[in-house]
Amino acid sequence: MSHLPKSVIPLLLLIVVAVVWLVIDSDPPEQNKFLLDMTAESISSVEILFDEIVVRIAKTDSGYLLSGTVNDNADQVATSSFLNRLCNLKVDEIPVIADAANVGLGQLTITAFDGEKTVTCRLGKMNPVSGRYYVASSNRSEIATIDPAIVSLMNSIPFSLRQRLLFGKDAEYAEKIKVRFSGSKKYDEFVKEGDSWWLVNYSGDDSRLGEVVSIRRDLYNDRTRDGAYQADENLISNLLFIAHNAKVTHSSTVEIEPPVAAAISIGSATVEFSFPEKEQVECWRNSNPYPMQVNKKLHEYAFGNL
Repeated sequence: MSHLPKSVIPLLLLIVVAVVWLVIDSDPPEQNKFLLDMTAESISSVEILFDEIVVRIAKTDSGYLLSGTVNDNADQVATSSFLNRLCNLKVDEIPVIADAANVGLGQLTITAFDGEKTVTCRLGKMNPVSGRYYVASSNRSEIATIDPAIVSLMNSIPFSLRQRLLFGKDAEYAEKIKVRFSGSKKYDEFVKEGDSWWLVNYSGDDSRLGEVVSIRRDLYNDRTRDGAYQADENLISNLLFIAHNAKVTHSSTVEIEPPVAAAISIGSATVEFSFPEKEQVECWRNSNPYPMQVNKKLHEYAFGNL
């Protein structure tokens, strides 16, 4: 049996020492530090399930949409802020040793999709020592823990994500307005044609026409509708200005069926109103059973002048 030359042995020892040093000095495999490992801008959709509440956020070309327990227009700023906070939630870099069956996973489930990958996270019980919550996610191999801020973040949704402006862009780019007075089942309908607004359907009696009409034309050949009334442009402009700036001051977390009462429809949004109480009036947007409150100014102007 041949032996290695003595001159080779020091070289082999040097190689072994170098390999050991590299193994010891190298960083451990990096874990996903963030819960979702996504950015808010990249997220296409999110579904959140907890306490019998379902929150779905979908990103479209025109912005975020809100569905699930609450089907409503999403507030773009509030929703973007929520997604940023969600994506910035960090988990422990070193996984904890825990049995999935004993940490109550599934009390909260988050499923996010960014157009390429789907990440599902399940929140469990709080660790009584650290005060952090157990969490398992499809982008991690082990159970970890997460900051309790995730609970406070979820406590306000979905109601905090509802559009803060009652009509928003619907009033800004309105081409059609429909108004229904309390006690009536029919709408007065105003349509914009060019720079003018026309009352094309009228549910009331002629005694109120003078307040909303500047010129009556029983027939006009240059338009597609006969028997229309040209509406007072100042009245319509003021109505749209007030509607565009009407802000939701409170969103109820209790379901209440909307009353068959006064209503205003602008663009894709229809808002039904109860009778004003003090300075606020309850209203329901797009038949959503969770009412909101707004200042009664819009209600007073619309149903006091139209």
